[in-house]
Amino acid sequence: MQSNRIEIFQGYCPTQDKWETVEQTYIDVTTMGSEYHEYIQGLMTCPYISFRNGTCKLSKECPVIKGEWTSENPSVFVALQFNAPDGTSRDIVDAIIKPVCTEIGLNAFTVSEIEHNDGIYDVILKSISKSRFVIADLTYNNNGAYYEAGYAKGQGKKVIHACSREWFKSSGVHFDVTGLNLILYDNAEDFAEKLRKRIRETCI
Repeated sequence: MQSNRIEIFQGYCPTQDKWETVEQTYIDVTTMGSEYHEYIQGLMTCPYISFRNGTCKLSKECPVIKGEWTSENPSVFVALQFNAPDGTSRDIVDAIIKPVCTEIGLNAFTVSEIEHNDGIYDVILKSISKSRFVIADLTYNNNGAYYEAGYAKGQGKKVIHACSREWFKSSGVHFDVTGLNLILYDNAEDFAEKLRKRIRETCI
């Protein structure tokens, strides 16, 4: 058994309810065997701590972990039409949304990626509740995407609404969301650029 002192340069400020840079913050951890590594893994998977381009330095007996500590949840729920007629649904998530979010230090996911033993609707609602914000692609006017975006808004979550410009011009979106600042995209590169900008300026 040994005691290790973790020295970090990002710490939580309870009085201001936010995380901020501090000169020195220490966390003392007493460990036995692999418990230390499990503790660190626990920190890294905590929904309100993310590790990005900063420094978290441990005492000399331990390895160095690089990262930035933030008070925000890195999870981003993605709502869209699965099995789209043109087969683009998975491409939009894997080639555009996920890479953009990863670049910013976020983790985008869809309900289809979650292993569970519950009803799908319960899983969706729980996932949205635990997410930092939601990205809803309304192309094809999928009822589920509208429902999930609406639920997120009701939970006080920020929702980024997007739609293919081609679909928007030919079929439009529901009247209730026409007044929102939708991201209308022409292609993958256009969507990635606009999504990146929207996330950086409104969600982090």
